[in-house]
Amino acid sequence: MVRHVMLQLFGVLLFALLAGGCAGNKEIVRGSGPLHDACASGDLERCHKQATLLEAGDTADRRDALAAFQYGCLLKHSPSCTGLARMYGNDDVADANVVEALYAACDAGEAEACVRLGDRSPGERALAFYEQACEADHAGGCHKLARAMRQSWVVEENLVRALELDERACELGSTQGCVAAGQAYLFGSGVDSDAARGFAFLEKTCDAQTRAGCRVLGVMYEKGIGVTPDSAKAAQYYELAGPESEIVADSPATAYIVFVDACSRGNFLGCFDAAWFLDEGVEVERNITTSRELFEKACKGGVQPACERARATRAPEQG
Repeated sequence: MVRHVMLQLFGVLLFALLAGGCAGNKEIVRGSGPLHDACASGDLERCHKQATLLEAGDTADRRDALAAFQYGCLLKHSPSCTGLARMYGNDDVADANVVEALYAACDAGEAEACVRLGDRSPGERALAFYEQACEADHAGGCHKLARAMRQSWVVEENLVRALELDERACELGSTQGCVAAGQAYLFGSGVDSDAARGFAFLEKTCDAQTRAGCRVLGVMYEKGIGVTPDSAKAAQYYELAGPESEIVADSPATAYIVFVDACSRGNFLGCFDAAWFLDEGVEVERNITTSRELFEKACKGGVQPACERARATRAPEQG
């Protein structure tokens, strides 16, 4: 059923693409600019940096970033694989496209990829991935290793180690690490209770950029947790914390459909990605003819690796 619906969507989008139905759309300029120029020229480091700049932008920017990360990952650029996995999050639909790339990126020294493998792994395997990331000075890896040790602690030494990891995570820039270390000092988790140090860690995250510690401090003063209840101070910290909000990454139903759509809007990297999926038979049945058409479109848009792939698919189709 999913394959049938997907192929129907593909037919509609491909018709619009090849018929030039979007030729008058101003978004067609997505086929130019710093991101396109960097990626099309084969400068994968600059391509990755440009995509990272767009990753947190509006919907159109995020689509372009996703296409660029996929493009770089297909060309074996491990940081792009990490970016791709980051944008997909932990969506099960994306597993087949992401997990292999994560392993390759982690093996190549991309600490964030190791963290994401840890997020997907059970028990001891998760700890090993988090530790690998922490050893590479990844703040999130250190904090997640600390959290896992706290949640499954058997001996007091684990709590001591967890605090050490969170302090390190805090030094490396992890807001969550600072908050966890602050709470550990306040409540004596793995260390003698030290309210002054605990509040110092929380205060480090109470600013206009992070605000996480502000909310924790507000709750503590409101409920009298570890401090004397003080509604006035609680209100001050809540005001500093501001409204709670969370930006959730887009989770496309299928990567292939997303890249066909990007191609139909003039994103030549999207054409390359969709063509690759068709050529390799990923998510859809293999179709060399259509794959070649999309590679040629990307080639005409200046994407040099697409020209090579287009030439490689010109051999007569067999069986």
